Amino acid sequence: MNYFLVNAFLAFIWALLSGVFTLENLLIGFLLGYAVLFAARRVLGPTRYFYKSTRAAGFLLYAFYQILQANLKVAAEVLSPRLDIQPRILAVPVRSRTELELTLLVILISLTPGTLVIDISTDRRVLYIHHMIAPDPEAAIAGITETLERPLLSLLRGVPQDEKEETA
Repeated sequence: MNYFLVNAFLAFIWALLSGVFTLENLLIGFLLGYAVLFAARRVLGPTRYFYKSTRAAGFLLYAFYQILQANLKVAAEVLSPRLDIQPRILAVPVRSRTELELTLLVILISLTPGTLVIDISTDRRVLYIHHMIAPDPEAAIAGITETLERPLLSLLRGVPQDEKEETA
């Protein structure tokens, strides 16, 4: 049984019964459906849905925090009287291999202020990124790898962040 689809169906039923089809009401219905499924999890059978969904919510909060931090850093740099940006094109080796992993990583990098993915190598092992504030290229590459790619791969692959991940 796909719990996510059941949860979405319960959200739709909630909106149908309340007669209000807004994004907010669907979100409320989704949360209520999640609570109902959580309460009935012993009857419905074993699932990893609740574990995965809480990890996904935690990752979204983490990504939002990283983007907020980058926003503040770029704003401080732009508003400072002494503009000391050191833009660079960085070649960032990536461990992402699937289309989903690469696409989500590119989206996360491009959403982060001051960074933009401009190309992907033909073997899909290197991202070329324009980084607005990169006085130390190695530190900037490590920052992208550790703050964005590693947590994303941990979420998608189900591997805890402190364990070694495959590089092949």
